[in-house]
Amino acid sequence: MAKIFCFDGGGSKWGFGVMVDGQLFTGDDYKVLNPVNLEDLKFIVGKAIREKGKPDGIAIATAGVIIDHKTVQVSPNIHWLDGVDLVKWAKDNWGVPCVVSNDMEAAVAGEMAFGNLKGIKNALMFTFSTGLGGAMVVDGKIIISEPGHMKSPVLLYGSSRLCGCGKRDCAEAHLSGGAVRNHLKEAFAWREDFNEEDPCAYLDRKATEGVPWATNLYDEIGAGIGEFWASAINLFSATERIVYMGTFGIKAMPFMQEAIQKAMRNRLMFEHHQKLLKAPIDDDYGLIFETALEGKNALYGAAAVYEEVLGEHHTI
Repeated sequence: MAKIFCFDGGGSKWGFGVMVDGQLFTGDDYKVLNPVNLEDLKFIVGKAIREKGKPDGIAIATAGVIIDHKTVQVSPNIHWLDGVDLVKWAKDNWGVPCVVSNDMEAAVAGEMAFGNLKGIKNALMFTFSTGLGGAMVVDGKIIISEPGHMKSPVLLYGSSRLCGCGKRDCAEAHLSGGAVRNHLKEAFAWREDFNEEDPCAYLDRKATEGVPWATNLYDEIGAGIGEFWASAINLFSATERIVYMGTFGIKAMPFMQEAIQKAMRNRLMFEHHQKLLKAPIDDDYGLIFETALEGKNALYGAAAVYEEVLGEHHTI
C-alpha cells in the first residue's frame, strides 16, 4: 500500500495531502506554510516526514512550464523554482521518487478521475487564483496549455499591465485574482475601510452592497472572461464542458456570471454551445461547471499523474 506525499504549489499558498491506497488525507493536520525559497520547501517536506512518516514517493503540482515531469523550466509566480530539477532534489534529500506536474495538468487529472470531468472526452478547464491557468481535454487526453499568457481581451480600466512572465497585457495580468488584488491596492489603499490583507473580500463586500465601481469592475472582468472562454470554444468546437476553479474564480462567480454569459452569447458561433449556455452553472445539461473537488483538484491529480508516469510498481 503506497503512501504518496502530494503538494500543490501556488503563488500565494501551498497545499499538502497524503494519498494512501487511493484515499486523500487533508485537513488542519496537513496545513503547511507558504515556502519562499527551496530551503523552505525542503524544511516543509522534512517536517511532513517527521510527522507523517517517510513516503514511498512525492508528487508535486505547480504552476509553470514543466519538462519531462522533472524540471520546472519557468514558473511565472514562483521564480525560485525556475530551472530546478525536483526529481533529483527529492532523490538527493530523501531517496524517494518524485513526479512533477503542471498544476493545471494535475487539476484536470483530478477532475477527470473524481469530479465534473469524469466521463467527459473534450473539455476546457481554467483556474482563476493568484494567476490564470488552463488545460484542455482532447479525446480523453490532457493537453497542457498556457491561456493565462494569451493576450487579454480587456485591459482593466484601459490600463496596460506587466505580467509576471515579463510580457505585457497577458490575460493573467488583467483577469486573475492576483491582478485584481494589485489593482485594488493601487486604487483604494488610502481608504480607511480597505482591507489590504484581503482586497478581493473588500471588492465582494462592495459588490454585495451594490456600489457602482465594484459591480462595474466585476462586469468588466466577467465580460473579459466570457470573451476569453467563447474564443477558446470557437477554436475547439468539440468542447462539451468548461470547468473553473481557484479561490478568486469561485468566490467571484456570483458577481460575474451574468456578464460572462452575456459575452459568451455574443461570441459563440456554434448552436449547440448556445443551447448549453442557457442552462444554469452546474446544471447537468449545461456548459459551465464549478470544480467538484473543493480546491483539492491538484492534490488528487498530482497523485494520478505520479501513478501514470511511474506505472504500476508505484501504484497509489
